[in-house]
Amino acid sequence: NQNRLKKDYAKSRELAQKGVLFENNSDFYSEEKQNILQALYDIIGFTFIEGKDYENALINYQKSLEFAFENNESSDDIKYNSQVNMGYAFLRKADYSNALDIFTKILDNKRCKSSNTFSCLIIQNNIANVYYFLGDKFNEKFALNSVIQNFINNEDEIVKSKNFKKETLCSMILNGINLNVKDSIELFDKNCSDVKDPSPDLLLQLADLDFANKRYLKALEKLKKGKSLLVKNSDSYIEDKIIIQLKISDRKSTRLNS
Repeated sequence: NQNRLKKDYAKSRELAQKGVLFENNSDFYSEEKQNILQALYDIIGFTFIEGKDYENALINYQKSLEFAFENNESSDDIKYNSQVNMGYAFLRKADYSNALDIFTKILDNKRCKSSNTFSCLIIQNNIANVYYFLGDKFNEKFALNSVIQNFINNEDEIVKSKNFKKETLCSMILNGINLNVKDSIELFDKNCSDVKDPSPDLLLQLADLDFANKRYLKALEKLKKGKSLLVKNSDSYIEDKIIIQLKISDRKSTRLNS
């Protein structure tokens, strides 16, 4: 239900903004506080991007990046999510130079340098999209060639990676065929014979959108139930820590208003 989702995102934003206020008003500094602020601003940015408010989304994603750590796995995951969605927002705003800059930075980070995932393939394809919008056929074809060759060289790893969708892959390959990219016809025949009516697609979707939905709405649901699993080695540690802070902030706000 879209109306329910809008309300949930609005509530998530409200709670995250309270969490930011609480953290900013606290006197102590810690790495944990910095990580929490990074995650909170990322959440706020996501709620704005879902509402198509790209200006406010970009402002909050930029704030999130300012709190990012270097060589920190948890922080790197949040940073990756922020940068991907910033690129999406720039594309939607027709700010192609900034979109190209952010997508290039994502491909240069260790997440895409050290592994070959479907999400990183989509980022490569979105660089081709930027050149498409700029009317630069030469660089669009060059970028699509990188997509095709990357898949050929790392097919097993990419197919097994998170959120792989054959239909999306075949749309990328079809874009390559339309520009006479080397090996694209053979690749299409090999992988797409069972895909019904694939069509060229500009693929402006958010990478890991399903993950983001589940992550943020799960955190909201926990907050509603007053639950937390504050275990440092759990996958949801940061989200759980955010929930604890938001509960504190909510109680503080209630006392002030009573």
